[in-house]
Amino acid sequence: YGKQWYQRRVRGFFDKSDLRTTILYICERQFQGVSNRSMFTGLKAVTHFGRPNFDRMFEDIRLTHEDVRKFGVFVCGPPAMSDAVKESCSKITGKQTFVAYAENF
Repeated sequence: YGKQWYQRRVRGFFDKSDLRTTILYICERQFQGVSNRSMFTGLKAVTHFGRPNFDRMFEDIRLTHEDVRKFGVFVCGPPAMSDAVKESCSKITGKQTFVAYAENF
């Protein structure tokens, strides 16, 4: 990766995150570039930072699986995350439904 790539990524990421998360993001991307693995998980899958955009994720799933009428969404995490998932599930309207099942810790 070139210097400009890092500058764009860091600026965009830093706008949404704190300094610690930004540094971890840079280290993770560099490690993946060298070893083709996540330094956090050891897996080849890319580690994504921050909370997912559940609305967009569920919309993509809904459109990809138009023949499915009911989706079960299982979430385990802090109450704020469960609430965000439940809220996104409730926004899906029409012939398809998303039902959230949560366990909080």
